[in-house]
Amino acid sequence: MACISLGQRRLNREFKFSSKIELTRRGRRLLLLSAAAAVGALFAGRSAMAATETWTTGPSDGTWNDDTTTNWTGTDIPPITGDSIAFGATTGPTTLNDDLTNSAFTLAGIAFNSGGASYAIGGNAFSLGGNISSAISGSESISDAMVLSAVGVTQAITNTNGGTLVLSGAISGAGTLSFSNAIGSVPSGLTILSGSNSYSGGTMLTFGTLDINNASALGTGPLTISGNTAAFDNASGSPITLANGVPINLSGSANSSFTFVGTNSLNTGSGTVTFNTSHIITVNSSTLTIGGVLAQQSGTLAGLILQGLGTLAFSNSTLTGTVQLQGGGIPAANSVTYVNANTYMGDASLLLDFSQANSPTTNVLPGNALTLAGGNITVNAGGAAGVTQNFGVVTLDAGYNTFNVTGSNPVNIKFTSFASSFENKDGLVNFIIPSNATYAVTTGSNESLTFAPSANQSAYIATQNGTMSWASLTTGTNAGTIVALPTSSYISPTGTSSFTSAANIDMSGVPTLTFAASGAAFSLRYNNPQSTTITMGPTTTASGG
Repeated sequence: MACISLGQRRLNREFKFSSKIELTRRGRRLLLLSAAAAVGALFAGRSAMAATETWTTGPSDGTWNDDTTTNWTGTDIPPITGDSIAFGATTGPTTLNDDLTNSAFTLAGIAFNSGGASYAIGGNAFSLGGNISSAISGSESISDAMVLSAVGVTQAITNTNGGTLVLSGAISGAGTLSFSNAIGSVPSGLTILSGSNSYSGGTMLTFGTLDINNASALGTGPLTISGNTAAFDNASGSPITLANGVPINLSGSANSSFTFVGTNSLNTGSGTVTFNTSHIITVNSSTLTIGGVLAQQSGTLAGLILQGLGTLAFSNSTLTGTVQLQGGGIPAANSVTYVNANTYMGDASLLLDFSQANSPTTNVLPGNALTLAGGNITVNAGGAAGVTQNFGVVTLDAGYNTFNVTGSNPVNIKFTSFASSFENKDGLVNFIIPSNATYAVTTGSNESLTFAPSANQSAYIATQNGTMSWASLTTGTNAGTIVALPTSSYISPTGTSSFTSAANIDMSGVPTLTFAASGAAFSLRYNNPQSTTITMGPTTTASGG
């Protein structure tokens, strides 16, 4: 007789087998097993019957590797590989130590049950064979290193009661993590990824908010954001640029909404950002930078609609479809049409960033037609010298719009032409022109951009050398360059003045201005706050602003 002793304390018994086991039926031999094979079959059956072990309401300490019933209740005390574990106690230690020493230890799942305390779990690494769920309204954290399942296995991380779940340990393996933070179908709750992760199966976000608080938080696989209520953030305390070239896929139905909370700025890194249809991106604060190529799925009519008070930035974007940016909280439904590959600026901020290492020297954003309705466009010329940003036909629709340049390197901003269909739209464009920037209209006659003096001179102004003036187009060798109307084009009266012929008037230091009976003025310019008394004649006319 061969004797095999199973000395694991949770079994607490001895099994004895003969060297051979013969099972016969009606005189026939059906099965022959060696003793070792019999033991293997016993363990295989035990593993297939994985149990759920529950942390008790009155544990003696915070250690997992306790073989009494003080800390755990269930079939296995302490848990063995293949078990699931659950936490729901409201008393006792809440800082727990995973001191199980089996290097191949696998948990089938982890559950934080409703009504339980806020636990902080740390200690030894383990493999995660299933899901993690939290049903509490407080905060839970796991700092252990975790190894995910195999390729093609999606492991759900769910947060169903508005709480916060922090995963700060290094996550590796080939599995996919799927995040959902919602109470029923209402987004609620937060999951935080703050470890330096290397898992390769990708990340999926469908409901609620995912904090990306480490440059490698998303591992090496793609991030897919779907649904209509997903949000992501960087709350790490400083700006982050995603590592590993993680691709980002925006998926869902037309006008699906995605929100970047913007506690700190986030750069998507070198990975391609792909969208399958028109999507609304709300940037609440800070800056969300699309660092890689911006692409649409083949055969789709796609666009990005920007809302919120933050800034959407592009540092290396190539786009073949429609880009439309609408901001300031303006409702997006049916307010923007997808025609002619326009870039639509509606009270939004758009940064075209040439300063990054992978930035092009021409056209961070393709030279599409541009519609302005209160947009602010900034070109960062901090990278290579001599960069160029082209725009197509520009149409002024409404609002106060600005073009600005930051950075000290030379930059050329070119417009095909300016549409003349802006009359009575109450729109204004301010070209802020530092010494290193050149703005120009590249085609058509000078009349393609209507400047002072004319009936529409209030549409375009220029701030150059710190002084605001009406914008003007040069003629001659550099015809079409946008500059501020020169000082010589203004009359600068002193004291009390009376005018009978139309003029652009510089009101600096003028306390009183009197017009003759049929006096006229193109415009009055104030560069500083002041008090002025203006007396109009019976038929005084003003054709500017």
